[in-house]
Amino acid sequence: MKNRLLLRAIVFVLFAAFTACHSSSYLENETATRDGRLAADKYWKAALTQCGEYSYSGDSVITVYKDFDFTLRGLSVSQTDHDQGVEWRMRTAIKPGTAYRIWDPTRKEWGGDWSNVGINGPSQVFENRNGSVSFSGGMEDMKPSKIDCATAPK
Repeated sequence: MKNRLLLRAIVFVLFAAFTACHSSSYLENETATRDGRLAADKYWKAALTQCGEYSYSGDSVITVYKDFDFTLRGLSVSQTDHDQGVEWRMRTAIKPGTAYRIWDPTRKEWGGDWSNVGINGPSQVFENRNGSVSFSGGMEDMKPSKIDCATAPK
C-alpha cells in the first residue's frame, strides 16, 4: 500500500514537472501573430519577384507561382528558449494549392503543366529573439530572382 502511494506521488510530481516545463507557442498573443505576419510578408517579398498575378523565384531554374499566398503557423518555444529571449517562433510556407510551373531559361521551355503546391511547399522558420526577428538561413541570404517583369515567362 505504501509503495502504491509512493508510486502515485512520484507520478504526480513528474506529471506536474512535465506540465510546468512543457513547451508553449507563445502565439496566443495578437502582437506575435501580427508581427509574424509582417515578418513573413517581408520575407516572401524579398524571396520572390512579383509581376502582376505571378511571383517568381530562382535564377537558373525559375519557379512561377500564380496568385501567390503564404501560410503562417506558430511553433512551440521551450521554456529554456523563452528564458533566452525567444518571444515566439513560426513557420511560413507557400500556401498548399498555390499553382506553380517550372521554367528553364536555358532551354526556354516549361517543365510541365501547372501543378499545385502540396502540403510541404517551400517554407522558412523564423523567430523573435529579444525583439529582433531572424530567419533560419538568414534573411540577408535571400535575393529576389533577376526577373524583368516585361520579359518574364507566363
